[in-house]
Amino acid sequence: MNVATPVVTFPYLTRILGAPGVGAVNFVGSFLQNFVIVSALGLGVYGVREVSRFKDDPVARVSLFFELCVLQGVMSLLLAAAYFLCVWRLDAFAGMRWVSAIYGITLVLAPLSFEWFFIGMKDFSYVSIRNIIFRLASIPLVFIFVKDAGDSSSYLLIMFLISTGSAILNLIHFRRHYFVRFSFAKLQYAGHFRPLVILGVYNVLTNVYLSLPLTFLGFLSGHMEVGYYYAANRIVQVAITVMAGMNLVLVPSANLAHSEGDLTSLGKIGRASCRERV
Repeated sequence: MNVATPVVTFPYLTRILGAPGVGAVNFVGSFLQNFVIVSALGLGVYGVREVSRFKDDPVARVSLFFELCVLQGVMSLLLAAAYFLCVWRLDAFAGMRWVSAIYGITLVLAPLSFEWFFIGMKDFSYVSIRNIIFRLASIPLVFIFVKDAGDSSSYLLIMFLISTGSAILNLIHFRRHYFVRFSFAKLQYAGHFRPLVILGVYNVLTNVYLSLPLTFLGFLSGHMEVGYYYAANRIVQVAITVMAGMNLVLVPSANLAHSEGDLTSLGKIGRASCRERV
């Protein structure tokens, strides 16, 4: 759905908003994404790996979950303060300050996304159903509320509502199916710093290049140039999205096979991954 939904909405958005409108939306989105990538540290990989290790120990698993969420929450709040300061001080956000600030709340809510937890638990059915529901919901909202070239702010608000709704549903699903009582006093954070920083640096270096060109182009040129660049780059992102999804699916199985010393299964997973990419 992450690939299919833009196929439906992107032609409509480009026709209604035009290059300047599409550029404005994606400039704000790319600027925020830089902060989101940094705030996520290395949770995309580290969280999945650690959750899969404690898959059969509910108390240890939930303790780990809250340790990682607290760390990401502190990082997100610090970066959110920097983001809001930029929005109110930089001229590039003139005319879009309020909606950019509202959209920036998704950075504060980033710890509530914790998709890494569900992937580590191999709860792919929930992740898929949730994505389908919210992606499908976004399509009629776009057609209803984005009517003319001045509705860039409406589109950003729709994206904010989709992200918030997804976070709320995550909390409900976690509370119903995974939460168990544990001791906050026994939470330990120190052991996570080093791997999170190492994987976080790797995550920044491998992902921030996707959003930085849009950000720099927005500051150096304008929203129209961002719109043209985004339209051309969208095709490449489809292939990247598919391969990234494959990584998320394979990591829990590969980690489990490695922890059990099952080199045969690990080799099969590696070969399957290579075949799919080729």
